[in-house]
Amino acid sequence: MLKITKLNNNLLKEALNNLPKNYLEWLYSKINYKESIISRYLIYKYGWFLPEINKNWIPISHKNNYWSISHKKGLVFIWTWNNPIWIDIEIMVPRWEEIFSIHKEEEYELIWWKSLENFYRLWTIKESIIKLNLSWIDLINKINLEKIRKIENKIDIINFDLEINWSFLGINFICFNWRDWDLVYSFSKY
Repeated sequence: MLKITKLNNNLLKEALNNLPKNYLEWLYSKINYKESIISRYLIYKYGWFLPEINKNWIPISHKNNYWSISHKKGLVFIWTWNNPIWIDIEIMVPRWEEIFSIHKEEEYELIWWKSLENFYRLWTIKESIIKLNLSWIDLINKINLEKIRKIENKIDIINFDLEINWSFLGINFICFNWRDWDLVYSFSKY
């Protein structure tokens, strides 16, 4: 199940009325608590389980339903699936030229050229990989881009246009990426 929605007060009110009170108290501690509440409520409402994490901040699957959440500036992106996954969404905004140095030159070559769009494509791919492997952003340079190819692959409601093969700390996995106007999405799996 995949959902992409904008933050709205009616949905927030519905979430506040339906999620357990002790669960809401934990979510209030988050910086983007409104997006956190709505994203978890959507999983609860449409995925039929309450998304939880253990004491090590690892998401707990529910009857082999894995879940992932990403949100940016009032936009909520959630996904539940029967295998471990992680997603990321970014809103493309203009950046200083120095930002391009975050990625390796050979990564830009594999994705064809250095541009703001490709910076964000690489960033969301890496961010989803970091989340999937429950690692810290400091390890971003340990991600090895192996192959990128253009595709047409519809998964749920998203038409992904890139397939990326990566390895990270000896683990191989695949990532799908898509850009729609100023939004860039990535979905990673083993």
